[in-house]
Amino acid sequence: MSDRAKSRIAWSLWVVLGCLLAAEVLLLPLHRDAALLLAIAPPFTTVGAFLASRRPANPVGWLFLGFGAAIVLRSFGTQYAYHAFVTEPGSLTGAAWVGSFAVHAWHPSFTFLVFVFLLFPDGRLASHRWRPVAWLSVATALIGLGSGMLETSFLTDEINLPFVEPPLARSEPVAGPIFGAFLIVNGALLAAAMVAFVLRLRRARGDERLQLKWFGYSVVVVVLSLPVSLFLVGDGTVFGALTPLLPLSAAFAILKYRLYAIDVIVRRSLVYGTLTLFVLAVYGGLVALAETVSRERLGLALSVAAAAIVAIGLAPLRERVQAGVDRLLYGERRDPYRALSRLSRRLEATMAPEDVLPVVVETVAQALKLPYAAVELR
Repeated sequence: MSDRAKSRIAWSLWVVLGCLLAAEVLLLPLHRDAALLLAIAPPFTTVGAFLASRRPANPVGWLFLGFGAAIVLRSFGTQYAYHAFVTEPGSLTGAAWVGSFAVHAWHPSFTFLVFVFLLFPDGRLASHRWRPVAWLSVATALIGLGSGMLETSFLTDEINLPFVEPPLARSEPVAGPIFGAFLIVNGALLAAAMVAFVLRLRRARGDERLQLKWFGYSVVVVVLSLPVSLFLVGDGTVFGALTPLLPLSAAFAILKYRLYAIDVIVRRSLVYGTLTLFVLAVYGGLVALAETVSRERLGLALSVAAAAIVAIGLAPLRERVQAGVDRLLYGERRDPYRALSRLSRRLEATMAPEDVLPVVVETVAQALKLPYAAVELR
């Protein structure tokens, strides 16, 4: 099959999945989970189709497209069942089967991500030792999908579709334990694939190492967002909002766009995040301290008012400190007038014509905190 034919297949799948998402929107009101998945799906399907069309021989793009298709099916199936059982009961046929397939095909679809970690960035396994993990992933995905369609407890759990009437309730005593074991094995396989990715990163050199860093950085951000999303925010919105970083960073890495900027991005984001959290912690601590002290002396109502006054009074200071952190790491990007003023002063002090371009390059690099800057003459 030619690359052009593969590209047409990829974009045809993208159109079909887009039509499913459009059809889902017609079944208003949206279920909470369906709405979140509806927002996550387009980056996976679009980036997957783009990579599959640009690098058809590399399976990573097809894997992201497959996982995006699983997100679309889960979202559409959830909304279809919600509309048929809750919004307008009895209005749609086959809703129990559609909802059951959507829920039970979701976790087997994580096999796509297992293969992404095993094959990234060149589409080949790091070594033959990882072949058993690959074959076991395929086998467990098939077992999970088959047993999932026959079980009921996971389907009707509160976090899934408790309003659905299970289509095959009699198979639960056998299929339920099998599907539960599959969930455990599936998580272990995903962890093993991540270990393979880390080992490949440690041995990689040159462009391959930078490609792995691009993708690995986004994986770390997404993984760290999960406990924040669950325990601090209370739902999966933060995690869901950051999940599209996975296909986007993979596309940057495979297409080698700004590949050598990853080290600067990692260092600056770590420093920026640390300093920002420190500023917020000090600000929040002072407000909490004012509220505690005033509560002991003034009572609850006045303590809340005192805390609000302190928060408002310290807000300008926090903004100034935050601006200092931004300027320390990213220069004067948010103050272009200041950057232009510095450049004009340097040019006024420059006497020799041959010194003009070097001064411009140096001043721009310093003002914007750039690791490299150049002027190309044609």
